[in-house]
Amino acid sequence: MKNKLMRTLALAALLSALGVGAAQATEGWYGRVDVGYTVDGEIELDDTDFDLEDDWMADVGVGYGFMGGWRAEGELAYRNNDIDLIDDEVEVWSLMADLFYDFNRGGRFQPYIGAGVGFAQLETLGEDEDSWGWQGLAGVGIELSDRATLDIGYRHFVLEDLQLFGIDSDYEHQAVTVGLRWEFGAAAPQFLQVP
Repeated sequence: MKNKLMRTLALAALLSALGVGAAQATEGWYGRVDVGYTVDGEIELDDTDFDLEDDWMADVGVGYGFMGGWRAEGELAYRNNDIDLIDDEVEVWSLMADLFYDFNRGGRFQPYIGAGVGFAQLETLGEDEDSWGWQGLAGVGIELSDRATLDIGYRHFVLEDLQLFGIDSDYEHQAVTVGLRWEFGAAAPQFLQVP
């Protein structure tokens, strides 16, 4: 699991290096919706790892952009994957609080990194477990208009120290996502003052 965390951090560092411009966040509320596809995942039951089959996920979020490149957001996400070698699936609902930093905020391409913590419910093999979780996020926003941004991202979501059937368990899910972010109030246009 540590190796995958290192890959997540390396990806975040690469994306942040691409955004060389200064961060210039527009203030205001926004909403977003994403769909994603699993690129890696596993559930660990008593030191035995079971891979998750690739499948779809979805999430929605509402947030606020602050001056200086920061965004804070609440997110509701759903993940559902079949478990390799077991005739069952794992279903996870999560409610997360995320914090993002956007690079090159005034530009058309806006790389970002983020982290989130929250609460999740996992259900598998007829058993369910509630747990705290965390996630790392990275991606790039591509400005489509003053209000609309295409969001292409990666997320690494983890639930640790679960107790399924009295067995120590962990859950890890990685996905690539694509979505739309919509600013509810676009920035006022800037006019050049001529003396």
